[in-house]
Amino acid sequence: MSSSASTSAGRTRRAAATFSLRWATEAVPGTAAQRAGALDDELDPAHLVFMMIALAAWWISVPQLAQMLTGADDRDADEHARRRAFVVRAAERLALPRP
Repeated sequence: MSSSASTSAGRTRRAAATFSLRWATEAVPGTAAQRAGALDDELDPAHLVFMMIALAAWWISVPQLAQMLTGADDRDADEHARRRAFVVRAAERLALPRP
């Protein structure tokens, strides 16, 4: 690897690490919600956000599997509403503190 490529790769890694740190401390609101008792304090907020994104995106990522399992057409607006409601409810059940 050339010196300039190595320097560029180092800058890219530092930028990614800086972004990750900023995201974890500022953009993921989980820690404040945990302190307030609104979010389960046993969950890693960054992992929770990643899981929520994955859960919501999976319907779009594998539409054939979604249709195979649910029998619903992904072009149906009512089906989109049901899927959204399901993801929201699942997120609430996963993230809310246990009684």
